Order: sequence, then structure tokens, then C-alpha cells
Amino acid sequence: MKLSIPKIKKNEQLFFLAYIIFMIFSVLMHSLYYQYYAGIYKYIAGVCILLLLSQEIINKSLSYRALAGAIILYLAALLLVIQGTGNVQTSFACVFVFAFGARSIDFKKICGITISLTLTLIFFVIVSSLLGIIENYHVIQNLQGGEIRSRYFLGFRYALNAPAMLCNVILLYVYQKREKAKVLEIAFLFVFSLILYEFTNSRLTFYTSIIGLIIAIICKIRKDNLENLQKVPKILIPSFLVCFGISIWLAISYSPSVTWMQELNAFLSNRLRHGQNSFMMYGVSLFGLGNIEWVGAGLDVYGRQSTETYFYVDNLYIQVLQRYGIIFMAIFLALTTALMIQCYKKKENLLVILLAIIAFHGLIDDGIMYLQMNTFWLLFGPAVFGYIRSRSVVREKNRHAGMRRAV
Repeated sequence: MKLSIPKIKKNEQLFFLAYIIFMIFSVLMHSLYYQYYAGIYKYIAGVCILLLLSQEIINKSLSYRALAGAIILYLAALLLVIQGTGNVQTSFACVFVFAFGARSIDFKKICGITISLTLTLIFFVIVSSLLGIIENYHVIQNLQGGEIRSRYFLGFRYALNAPAMLCNVILLYVYQKREKAKVLEIAFLFVFSLILYEFTNSRLTFYTSIIGLIIAIICKIRKDNLENLQKVPKILIPSFLVCFGISIWLAISYSPSVTWMQELNAFLSNRLRHGQNSFMMYGVSLFGLGNIEWVGAGLDVYGRQSTETYFYVDNLYIQVLQRYGIIFMAIFLALTTALMIQCYKKKENLLVILLAIIAFHGLIDDGIMYLQMNTFWLLFGPAVFGYIRSRSVVREKNRHAGMRRAV
């Protein structure tokens, strides 16, 4: 697969410098290399924020509308920093700061850099683990029904980390390439996903990746980027709201005595039961809870696995609601829905579908709240400021520009 770096304008250089630094250390945060810089991660994030602010000062682009949008996004980041308890929460807070900085930058440029950078880092960590530089942690799990699951972490702190990052790469690739996706590149991404699945046994993330690749094939065959679709994108607009509602309803109403709920819970590796137990144990509040003690199956910063009983909520919506509170959840849902509406109005149907996939993936993976696993959050900036443009409008402008040059 050919990795390419897009041309960066002078007024974008500090943004991409901050973004590249942040992505390198945030991707490696999920690997066993994290132990070497965990103590200074917040300072690294701070440097990145200073670079973003410097870019704003140099560009002198803060209009009254931009200032209002900055207040919204920086307020969201501030709420996360106040309520957060560690570097992972700091990483989530930076999503909104970077979204503001990316408000007028072509998202396809960000896609190109993210794809190249993420694939390089994934390979780097995996090769490091295979060479013995860092540990390739191996765990054997006994599942319900007597099933035994073998999982390799491949140098990461959890088996799901590498597949989740690759899934982000696939969805970005689909958006960036559209009908120009190449068969060999699609095949490469499929084979890589399959290899990771065989080693990590991350079923649900693998299924999401396959759905993304199927959409890439459809776009290549149709050659219209799904612009002619009408009903499907419109139906998908409230995806994040619907998924939030489904999450709350399932967590509240789950009962093992209901056959289909029990079977769904088993298929989702007890996610429904853990969500319900978390609600019963912690509840919700306006500004979030600081006493949540979820115990995951991942490794700590030094590569050690917790000996406590597993109790973790993988659902994005329940995580955000309980950890950060009702007010932030309302802001988050407003931003995601505003983004879906903007994309639909601009006839970015492909983007609507990809965001809907992310929304439903959030039902089973909280990791997509982080920029390193879901770069599409950067579109919050363009959505707030109305910078999302339809592909047809862009093509029309390019056509007229070409005519003027010909004259």
C-alpha cells in the first residue's frame, strides 16, 4: 500500500506539527512503549496546545463566530480535564482542541497523514514485539459455553488496540479515496485486518473493518460516492442519539431471563450485564463521577495485568455519561448530531454512512472516543463553523476555475 504525505500550506504547518506529535505519543500510549514517557504525557499535550494557539495568533483568523465556536469546543475540553483522572482523559480532551484547529483544513489532508502515521506506528509496535524489544503479551480466556479464546497483544496494552486503530485507518481510507480506491490497497487492508483478527481475536472490530471495506468496493463500483442516495442518509442522521437511547435502554432493562437479551449479552461478551451493573453501582450525575473504578483486561503502563475481577464498560455512551456527566453528554450528542446534519445538507452521504458506522461501533467499543482511534471527531470543527462543503460544489468551483484559466 502506497503511503503519501499531502502538501501542507504555510498557515497549516503548526497545526500538523502539533497533530503529528500528539498522534505519535497518543498511539504509542496504547503500547508498552508508554512506560517510558507516561509521566510527561500531559506536558507533551500541553506543548501541542501551545502550538495550536500559536497557529491561531499567527493566522489572525479569530472572527466573532470563530471565538464563539472556540468557547464551545474549549469548554468541552475544560470539562474533560477537570473531571478526568489521567492521561487517557487528557487525550480525550484534546479532541475538541484539535477540532477547533482543524476547522478550515481539508479533512482529506488529515486523512492522508493519519493513515501513513498510524500504519507506520502499528507496524513499528508489532515488529518490536516480535523481535522481543517489548513484550508480546499472550492471554488465554475461558468464555461462556466452554469456549477458549487465545489473544496476543502484539506489543500493545490490549488485544483490541491494534485492530481498533486499523479500523480507523480503513474508514479514513474509504473517505479519502472514495471511487478511486485501488483493489490492491483494499486487498492489503483486508489481509492485514484478517491477520490481526487471527492473533487478537477481536471479532466485533474486525466486522466493522470488513463493513468499511465493503463500502469501499461499493463506491468503486458505483463511481458516484453514494451521492445519489436519498432515504438511507436521512434515516441515519440521528444515529448517535439512537445509539445513546439503545445503550441506556439495554442497560436499564437487561434481564438474563429474557432469552434474546441473554444471547445478545453472550455474543457481546457480557457488555449488557456490565453496563447494567455500572448503572446500579454508580448512577449518573450532572458533571460526572470521580469514583468510578472499572477494571479492564488490558495492561497497565508497566505491562502488568490487574488481578482484580474484570468489570469494565465498553459502551462509549455509558462511559461518557457516567464519567463526564449529563451536561457533557448533551454537548457531545449535540455536536455529533450537528455534524450528521451538516454532512447530509452538503450531500456528503458517504461521510454520513461512515459516521453512522462509528456511532453503532460505539455500542461495543469505548476506544473510539480517542482521536488516535477515531480521527473523524476532528470534523466537529468544520461542523460548528459550517466549513463542510459538498463534493459537487467543490467540483463546480474547480470546473469554473479551469475555464477561467483556459480563457
